[in-house]
Amino acid sequence: MTNKVFSFIINFNVLANIESTISQKENNFLFIKGKRNFDIALDYNFQKKFKLFLISENFFLCSIQIFLILLLSKIKSYKVNFYHSSYWPLFDFLIDLLKIKSNLYNFLYHDFSGKSNHNKRVVNFFALDNLSLFKKIRFYILSKTFYKSFNFLYRKVDNLDKKDTVFIISKKKYHKEVKIFNLNYLHSLPKLTSAKKFKKILILTGKSVPGKSKITKTILNKIILICLKKNYLVYFKNHPKDKNGFSSNFKEIKEINIINNAKIIELEKDDYKFVFSFTSTALMKFGKRSVCLSKFWGSIHYKEIYNYFKINSGEPEKMFFPSNLKAISKIL
Repeated sequence: MTNKVFSFIINFNVLANIESTISQKENNFLFIKGKRNFDIALDYNFQKKFKLFLISENFFLCSIQIFLILLLSKIKSYKVNFYHSSYWPLFDFLIDLLKIKSNLYNFLYHDFSGKSNHNKRVVNFFALDNLSLFKKIRFYILSKTFYKSFNFLYRKVDNLDKKDTVFIISKKKYHKEVKIFNLNYLHSLPKLTSAKKFKKILILTGKSVPGKSKITKTILNKIILICLKKNYLVYFKNHPKDKNGFSSNFKEIKEINIINNAKIIELEKDDYKFVFSFTSTALMKFGKRSVCLSKFWGSIHYKEIYNYFKINSGEPEKMFFPSNLKAISKIL
């Protein structure tokens, strides 16, 4: 008899990795929160290996859906997999409430200690900037009630025209029926690397850090001009979750190729000579062809990004971390 496996995701990031955790001999169901994540899964034909189901982004509908699905899995003794270590406290709460026997697969490891310059522990919800009073009250109440067993952290970001505060809500400890598997991000990726590399440059952008958006756009603009002058084809892609990503025209430069930001670069053909980014996780895939620009933000951000790549086995010692445009021009 084929075993049913219920898998849950909240973020497109893991789509490149989850096939490494399943067996094609099992009947795999994939429950995806969010229409955008769901559409990305369809674009990459995940319906060939999973039966796909969309989980509503509405809090109340989502609560009911997950509760009923997890309850069914408990009654029927179905296998449950999930692939997040933060950002989905409702799911984690129900996993604990129903004491669901399940498997958590970690592919990427972040610093949730609260000591990071990037992810800071919340001390006072009401002292946070760029957050409505309603959200402050809501998160405060949740931290004292349903989410008492969670860590609350925050990250400030800005995208040129808008500043924001992102919450990271992470479970401190799961119940004993949850098995945690820490997997290697790189080893879990499909092998899509092309043997031949063309004179192509890929630039990946993501959300900046406070006060750094102007620096980011200026540096990327100058790098694009250098690449074009050296006759490279330049490809540019914003982060899939960036609603306010960087403009793709860069002062009316028409020669760059825009990649749909819904694409997952880890699942796309790789024939690039170099890949540029400030923080993108995808840099780890490209090894010595990766050019990380974090030094342009300063030594603190460089050290944090370097350590992030290091703890995720990304081998940052093989990457290039330039601190000026002359160094970039020299390698091209």
